Amino acid sequence: MKKLFILTLVAAGISLSAQKKKDDIVYYDDAKVKNSKFGVALITNPNFSDRRLINNEIPVGGDFTLSNTKAIGSLQINYGIDIIYSLGSALDLSIGFGHGGINYKVENVIMNDYNPQTGDTTTFRANFTNSARWYTIPFKFNFNTSVNDIWDLEVVPAIQINLPYDYTSEVEPINSIMEKYTYDGTNDLNSPTYTVGLSLGGTYKFADNWGFIIRGNVSYMLNALIEQEGYPRETTLSFGLDLGLKYSF
Repeated sequence: MKKLFILTLVAAGISLSAQKKKDDIVYYDDAKVKNSKFGVALITNPNFSDRRLINNEIPVGGDFTLSNTKAIGSLQINYGIDIIYSLGSALDLSIGFGHGGINYKVENVIMNDYNPQTGDTTTFRANFTNSARWYTIPFKFNFNTSVNDIWDLEVVPAIQINLPYDYTSEVEPINSIMEKYTYDGTNDLNSPTYTVGLSLGGTYKFADNWGFIIRGNVSYMLNALIEQEGYPRETTLSFGLDLGLKYSF
């Protein structure tokens, strides 16, 4: 009888232990699984931008003649926002809206100042400081792969539509009695222009939905800012960084 009582207690203990383990099991449903394919990124693009001439052509017979094809570029900070859609585990597409521009200097330009009243042309040399601004609509193709839980490596080719809205040149005569003046070429701008680019880098995922973007990039404008007879066919070449904050929904 005593042995039967002990066996009964042991069986009851095993039964209670098994029941407790069953109660501890937690089940998850699909409601807690994030399956959104969309994201958004705020991007800033510090870069060095330089002016280039298409085919290195120097036009003659216009209001001025360039001494050579060289220009002095400068540092710029462009910025924008991207809306991202994930096509799969290794490819994201995005469309954005932003702002870009360039400042550069052209030295020792030969100016031809024509006076319609006398019919005379005065020739002098000057330095140009040019500034151009445009709105941007970039289309990006983000090919990515995960290195680990926090790092994604990325290769991002891009095509960008530019909508120029401002172009000015400060003309500073060299050793001349003529005064410094500003030329406004906004009405002569070619719009739209197109830029191609390539970025290499990655995204550091510091939280569940947040990531920090850091990529090196290079970009080139395909067509001229101003397309007129006798005017240099100026375009831009830029090297810099993409730095940004990404949120995945």
